[in-house]
Amino acid sequence: MVVKFDSKKIGDKGGNKAKFLMIMKQNGFNVPDGFVIDSDTYLEEIKYNKIDKKIEEALKKITSKNISSISKEILGYFRHFKFQQDTISQIEKNLKSKKLYAVRSSGMKEDLEEYSF
Repeated sequence: MVVKFDSKKIGDKGGNKAKFLMIMKQNGFNVPDGFVIDSDTYLEEIKYNKIDKKIEEALKKITSKNISSISKEILGYFRHFKFQQDTISQIEKNLKSKKLYAVRSSGMKEDLEEYSF
């Protein structure tokens, strides 16, 4: 699901960064228009691309000594990543022509109630 920043609720599927941006926007802060692709959609997409099990297996092997090589291995799984048409349609529906966008990714717990990373 794609959720716009001006939505009233993201729930726990969009991560704390998105939640706090939405709260700030709703309270009159100057937050640019934007949207979030929620964690359910991410999970659906990695399953669709058949990399979910590969990522799980790679993460099981991770140690402090091999974190760099395992991270590169996981990153490699995304080289030929393709979104499903439904997700592409949802994203396109939220894009405005002739407007620039910043794209970023973050962890679900990137900004906690007590700490901002």
